[in-house]
Amino acid sequence: MSFNYKTVIGQSAYKPWKNWSEGDYLVGKYVSQAEDSFGNPNYKVEVIEANFEDGNIPKVNSIFTFNSSGSLKKAMESIQVGEVFKVIYRGEDTVTKGKFKGKKFHSMEILKADSKVENTDSDLI
Repeated sequence: MSFNYKTVIGQSAYKPWKNWSEGDYLVGKYVSQAEDSFGNPNYKVEVIEANFEDGNIPKVNSIFTFNSSGSLKKAMESIQVGEVFKVIYRGEDTVTKGKFKGKKFHSMEILKADSKVENTDSDLI
């Protein structure tokens, strides 16, 4: 008898955007996407590196869930499961035009890792 197995992701760390400080960041490998109770996407990553001003830093190799935001949702369209990316929180800003003009939003920079790994001098020692 043979079985097909799949990875089961257990509990994950989570941090609401309102609790991030400007400059906080997390680097992770994209593991999966799910939906929250409002039908918005959440993104699960395996933590590679993180730095949060409040010191509540998830452990390396643990699972962390990013909740939905407009800029993250747009960026994730070009990031595939298994790829590494970095989210840097840039603080709150205000929409300047359109139907959401005047509404606050969480600003972030999303950087997708290059598939090439570059050695530094310290790697060669």
